[in-house]
Amino acid sequence: MPKRKKISIASEESSKDGSESSKRRKSELDPVEICHELYETIRNHRTEDGRLLCESFIRAPNRRSLADYYDVIATPIDLLKIQQKLKTEEYIDVNQFASDIELMVNNAKSYYKKSSQEYRDACDLWDIFVDAKTDFLNIEIKKEEDKSSEIDDDRGSECSEDESVYEELFTTVMTAADMEGRALSSMFQLLPSRTLYPEYYKVIHDPIDLKMIAQRIQNNDYRTLGEMEKDLLQMIKNAKIFNEPGSQIYKDAATLRKIILIKKAEIDQRKAYPAKSSERIRNKRLAGGQKWSSIIAALKYDAAPKVDLTSEAASPASVLEIAEESVDAAEDESDPEDAHNNPQWMLYETVKNYINTQGYQLSEPFWTLPSRRSYPDYYKEIKQPMSLFKIRTRIKTGCYDGLVDVVDDMNLMFENAKKYNRPDSKLFKDAVKLQKIMQAKARELINQHMK
Repeated sequence: MPKRKKISIASEESSKDGSESSKRRKSELDPVEICHELYETIRNHRTEDGRLLCESFIRAPNRRSLADYYDVIATPIDLLKIQQKLKTEEYIDVNQFASDIELMVNNAKSYYKKSSQEYRDACDLWDIFVDAKTDFLNIEIKKEEDKSSEIDDDRGSECSEDESVYEELFTTVMTAADMEGRALSSMFQLLPSRTLYPEYYKVIHDPIDLKMIAQRIQNNDYRTLGEMEKDLLQMIKNAKIFNEPGSQIYKDAATLRKIILIKKAEIDQRKAYPAKSSERIRNKRLAGGQKWSSIIAALKYDAAPKVDLTSEAASPASVLEIAEESVDAAEDESDPEDAHNNPQWMLYETVKNYINTQGYQLSEPFWTLPSRRSYPDYYKEIKQPMSLFKIRTRIKTGCYDGLVDVVDDMNLMFENAKKYNRPDSKLFKDAVKLQKIMQAKARELINQHMK
């Protein structure tokens, strides 16, 4: 009897401990608690120089000092409003909370310039939030510790297994595709040309592409998979900083980021459970036996824009058009001889030189046509592409019979932008603003001419 009683007591204690453990696990996974933890993570994060990263997001801009903010941003939100919703338990799950954080970040990206501190802070804040979210939801396994001190310089037989996971992660990136089979990695293989895109290197301070990552794999420069993951995520971050949130490359970057995090987590988990590993998957290569890293490492940098030759838009004429427009736009800065008396030119100058209250030249995105390589879908949707550079060239060469023809081309350009971009995007709103300014100036010039 005493033994049976002892067993019974032990069983009850074990059951009690299990119940308490279950409650603790349930508490740890409580969505409301996770939302609070995520909020504290981004609210208290400081940069390397000790600055509070979320400083610009605590309160929405003042309506008196930045009235046009509320013309651009349809749904303002700040951290104080999010905190209030947390206190009143309005968030029932983490995704609902994440939607408000994403809205806040996208508002900042839509209003501020890419080169501004606010835009950069928005990108950094979102990356920190996503990292914290994946950690809390157990999507990403804890970061791999640096064991370089324990690794033999020779690395021996263990090296071959480590090298295979680098190639596996790289292959996953290279073979990632959308629903139509379009490779997501195309725009990330080589950095933009410094000659044609000097502004990229003014905005991006740590440029990196898949060629550089492939070379590091080939040279055995990575000591841990975490180092390679860091380079891949930096590449993704650069793309999201430089490109508009609604653009194709921005969307591709966001998709690739998820793929990288999930694959890295999968490899980490496989290390914890070796029985689930697959030599066939880990050593996945091309049909010919060549590694993806060796192929991408061998790519050459070009000064001219790259066009996917498998694309319908990639005809010889289109390649020439992109190259000529990019070069000519940079070189042709002269004004026509009758610039001050030419109503066509006066209308063009009004649109091109308009600057808003933040000192941002709204016409900048309309200066040249979108890159066919970066935005192949643009040329499928927009049948009559038009840019300020084309209009400028036609004015200088005397192609227009009158001011009305210039107005027609400008309306076409703005309508194209409104058709391709989302109504809540900054580019759509800038097109609406510039179109109104253009039409008002055109009426003024026509009235002057009639007098």
